[in-house]
Amino acid sequence: TYLSALPDDATVTRPLAAGELVPVSSVIERNRSDVTTVVIVSPIDVASTLTVGSSVEVWVSPVSDRVYQDAEVLVETATVAAIRESTGLASGGDVTLEIVVDRAHVADVLDAQASKSALWVVPLGGVR
Repeated sequence: TYLSALPDDATVTRPLAAGELVPVSSVIERNRSDVTTVVIVSPIDVASTLTVGSSVEVWVSPVSDRVYQDAEVLVETATVAAIRESTGLASGGDVTLEIVVDRAHVADVLDAQASKSALWVVPLGGVR
């Protein structure tokens, strides 16, 4: 379906050509545009309680002189959007997590990945 007019509280998520019809699927509420998804590959198992929709923290251990430093919180609150477990002989058992973060954290996550820092996703809350 297509829109006849763009609502005041909406923004378009992709470029549109002049005269193009605006698909409903390419429009989101403006307040949702301050978040996006990033992908983190965890080389270790994730908590069994982690599911799509889980609220999580993202922790990082920076690398300095080929040695991992103490872990610290990189992103205080994120939401799991997707979980994909790698399969096959060459996968190594990695878990790929797509997480929703504030755009303000995107550069931090990408920089941590580019520097080969270790990243972990840790569920918020838990059962005692």
